[in-house]
Amino acid sequence: MTYEQEQRLREALLEAEASSLRMLATQRQNAIIEQSADEVEDALSAAARETAVENSVRCSIRLRQVRDALRRMDQGQFGVSSRCGEEIHIRRLTVLPWATSCVACQEGMDRREQASANKRQRVA
Repeated sequence: MTYEQEQRLREALLEAEASSLRMLATQRQNAIIEQSADEVEDALSAAARETAVENSVRCSIRLRQVRDALRRMDQGQFGVSSRCGEEIHIRRLTVLPWATSCVACQEGMDRREQASANKRQRVA
């Protein structure tokens, strides 16, 4: 990966970090509990709060992934698959700059996860 490519990816990561922080603040604001005299409105508010909490969790996960990628970049470990140690292709990093695995390793993990989910379904 060239210096210019790495800098573009750093910019994308910093933008993703800022976006995640904004979204997290919005979701936290949406999760604030407000009481109402109307039971239907309270039920709708509870559902909206639950959605906001779920979105906050997703934002927090993404923020952690982005910050981990920036840390790996600072340590010179960015763009290397954590599974096989091979370089992650620039096309994958352009789409998913916080990726920690090359495509082959990710596909293997996805297959194992799907097989495990299928096994759990058969048992249940």
